[in-house]
Amino acid sequence: EKYSKVSKCCVLKRLKVHPEEWGDLRYWEEQLGDEDVPLVGTSPSAPRGLALSQPVPFSTFAATYATRARYPPATPLSHTEIKLPSTAPWLLEHFTVPRYFAQDLLQFSFQNKTLRESQVTNREQLERDNPRAALPALYMGDELHIINGYPEVAIAPRGMQSSLFHHPFSQHMWVHVASGVQEWYIFHPDYAPALFDEGSNTYSLDAVDPDFEAFPSAIMAYPTKVTLRAGDTLFIPADSPVQWRVVEDSISTSMPFVDWANVETSVYDVERAASCGDPGCAEITKGFNMSFLSIPQCGRASEPVDTPYGAYLTWRNDSVVGSS
Repeated sequence: EKYSKVSKCCVLKRLKVHPEEWGDLRYWEEQLGDEDVPLVGTSPSAPRGLALSQPVPFSTFAATYATRARYPPATPLSHTEIKLPSTAPWLLEHFTVPRYFAQDLLQFSFQNKTLRESQVTNREQLERDNPRAALPALYMGDELHIINGYPEVAIAPRGMQSSLFHHPFSQHMWVHVASGVQEWYIFHPDYAPALFDEGSNTYSLDAVDPDFEAFPSAIMAYPTKVTLRAGDTLFIPADSPVQWRVVEDSISTSMPFVDWANVETSVYDVERAASCGDPGCAEITKGFNMSFLSIPQCGRASEPVDTPYGAYLTWRNDSVVGSS
């Protein structure tokens, strides 16, 4: 929290998030086979500089991945982002949320708790019927994916990069690298006005190769450049403009979370999106229980610990002193 309060990024070392084999493409081939996954390709006009294409079987993606990675093609690069709860829920039993991110305050929503309990029940039923069954999507919004979208696994070849963006809804993010090397450029939120905000969560500036003639005010914005290798975990504060680039073929996992530093702004952003007609956000806001905002921040019943994903999903209000 000392980093989130001052919007400062940091890198954590040697966190145990998942088995080592998650960093091996062959493991994902064995697990996913012909499961459909989205292809995400470079497109400067799309949010984050990326554009989704039609889903393809993972086996098809894997067959061409090595060639894309070793021999940069004339056509744009593509990578895949796998949302584990809806694509490969059987792997979540091997996923651990590090203690720094395990107490996600957005989970205090009554509606989220109800849906989460229903999801766990559905998963148990699905696993009895079909051990490889995918969970149904609970929210249809393109951005938030609080329940069915995270953790997300990104498999990207060397040379892939995003444009400059910040995560929506004022949520912190954490990224854990299983294999490969990534470069991240992270700006403090105070620098955002100098980066030519395009009006959503993207920016015109290319942080990797900035054009200061086209964007002169950006010369006043100084990013923190971070190189991540296997085993590194990056904390990205809410509303921080970031851009990533893959230096060596990379597999990584990521999740958003909300703590005391950003919960009020995050809830406000979700409610604002709901008022603008986002159906996923509208469903979430129906159950918001905001009474926990009055609980003293020092009132935790216990210190957070590394938490298996199943326990993370059922973290409840009674985990905080004074909640009901």
